[in-house]
Amino acid sequence: MGIDLHVAVGILQQGDEVLITRRLRGSHMGGYWEFPGGKFDGSETAPEALARELREELGIGIEPAFPLIRLKYDYPDRRVILHVWRIARFISTPRSCEGQTLRWAPIADLDNYTFLPANKPILTSIRLPDRYGFVDDESRDPEILFRQLQALVGQGIRLVRLRASGLTGADYRALAERCVDYCAENGVALLLADVADTGSVLPEAAGLHLTARQLMMAGKRPLLTGAQKWVAASCHNGMELGHAERIGIDFAVLSPVLPTATHPGMSALGWERFSALVEGCSLPVFALGGMMPENLHFAKFQGAQGIAAIRGFFAQ
Repeated sequence: MGIDLHVAVGILQQGDEVLITRRLRGSHMGGYWEFPGGKFDGSETAPEALARELREELGIGIEPAFPLIRLKYDYPDRRVILHVWRIARFISTPRSCEGQTLRWAPIADLDNYTFLPANKPILTSIRLPDRYGFVDDESRDPEILFRQLQALVGQGIRLVRLRASGLTGADYRALAERCVDYCAENGVALLLADVADTGSVLPEAAGLHLTARQLMMAGKRPLLTGAQKWVAASCHNGMELGHAERIGIDFAVLSPVLPTATHPGMSALGWERFSALVEGCSLPVFALGGMMPENLHFAKFQGAQGIAAIRGFFAQ
């Protein structure tokens, strides 16, 4: 395999649409769709490379906002390292300066396009929000847990895990059914726990969140009924992150980043270790443990998709 090829990628979004481009026939991987960007030139940083490439490719000026995801992908003849950034603002109207096809595509329709294989984690990252709320409480009271869900939704959080670790069997299922209905009415994606270790959840739920133990026991990604179901996993180290990536988990939660009351006996990773672990994998990762809303911006610059919290979103 040749040397690593570093590529800067820009996500330009207008409403519910993102800009995609089609590689020219006759080029490497010609005919595939991708997101605009290009190779680093010399000692450029990712923002510098992205600004130059989009000026040359689309005729626009940009202001990169924050890194979305960094990932590696091995093609038969090369390894590419993609540095993907969300663009805060662009100047002028994007146009094809190099003969490539441009299209503003609805995010909901991206599965209808044949993207470069390396782009799959980018598609996942674009669809995910940057806040992931956990519903859990020591009281094991379903009413308290349901009100906790309502509070998260009231704060605009659109991705929630019904952890409810104190409930099992019929009690968990009854609460899950109630929460699934509520989330469906409010446009919220609800991921459920696999309390029976069956690898399945209620078909009306948005997906499944595996514990670290369940993740390491899984030899493949659980197959869930329905289209575009999420499968997430809790991770605490590089081995677990690596296994999540190998079996096709959609996204992970890595913890604890900072000291937390939820796991007082567990050593915190710290931001430096978190960043190093995330850089070594190619899937979106949320930071969990001691997270507060004010940590969100910093977390993104450490490689996080965003932040996850059990109590942190209620401390505002």
